[in-house]
Amino acid sequence: MKHSTIFHLISIEFKKAKILHVLIGGFAVNYYGASRQTADADFLIAQEDIDKATEILKKAGYKKGFSQRGVFVKLEESKSYPLDIDFVLVDKETLVGILKEGKTFKISGKTFIVPS
Repeated sequence: MKHSTIFHLISIEFKKAKILHVLIGGFAVNYYGASRQTADADFLIAQEDIDKATEILKKAGYKKGFSQRGVFVKLEESKSYPLDIDFVLVDKETLVGILKEGKTFKISGKTFIVPS
């Protein structure tokens, strides 16, 4: 499971696993024209999908870092993908609502949704 960037990995592998996700944080802020440097990639996902998401990223070399049960999970960078991943967890209904209202955004040729 080697992909050229972490964004390719998440886009392709999360789609296969049917994990809905929304890009948030610094990369999403950049979509709106504000320049913001960031050391990680932040995603909003459904709480029920965190185990699947974590397993996919562990296979890619990520290690589980800090987590707050039901709220937040940090995965620490791997050798192949030098970018930490943060997941903010919400219920599925909230995530679906954000996806419906979100805007599409491309990173490394892959399309992501950002909140509107």
